[in-house]
Amino acid sequence: MPNTSDIKVWKDILNELKSNSEANEVVITEIKEEISLQEQRNKREVMKLYEKVKAQSEDLEKLLASLKSDELFTLPSDEQARDSFIKSVEERLENSHQLVDYARNLLETTTTSTDTIEKLRRTKKEPAVRAQFPRQALLGNWIHYFTKDMFTCQCFWDDNEFKEYDFRDNKLVEERSGKFRVEDGKVHMDYDEGKTATYSVTGYSDDCLDYLINKTPIRFDYMPEDLLNNLLEGSAKK
Repeated sequence: MPNTSDIKVWKDILNELKSNSEANEVVITEIKEEISLQEQRNKREVMKLYEKVKAQSEDLEKLLASLKSDELFTLPSDEQARDSFIKSVEERLENSHQLVDYARNLLETTTTSTDTIEKLRRTKKEPAVRAQFPRQALLGNWIHYFTKDMFTCQCFWDDNEFKEYDFRDNKLVEERSGKFRVEDGKVHMDYDEGKTATYSVTGYSDDCLDYLINKTPIRFDYMPEDLLNNLLEGSAKK
């Protein structure tokens, strides 16, 4: 249980509640507006009539082929009627083809604006950016590729110890260790050799950690323990 007399605990939960509430409001507003627009667009009815007009176009094409055959309306007195029928069918076909193409393009294209999609995407990360980053979310192994063949793996343990491994061509080339602490959404790494690195958390999940390091966005992806152990064991054998 948290220490309810600790002012920081109350500040943290207040910040988290505010962040969550604001993010909820964005999602609720944006999706309600989109639902309203979807209802007004009446996509289901558009699809229904699209399919009907498409089928009718096929019938019109068959009728046109019959009208242009030499087997029907063969008498001179029938030519005027046939020409009128052909003209009517061709006009309907042209109009129907245009409508079918237009409707198909509309149905195949998303009508939700990119601004709305981007706003909802950002909202997913918003609580991580502003709320207190939990220390527990850092524990484990995290990998960042600098190039295709060169990467770093950082390992954080519950006793505040960390290790950092540098690999090249899947071979361990250097390792460092030290102590870490998490404060105000930042990860502070105090290396045994005396230097300190500070990473500002901008987003996190079970699969990745997003940092701002020296004003540069950097992402670390989660690495399973057995995969790291295989790399370390493979390096030891070489």
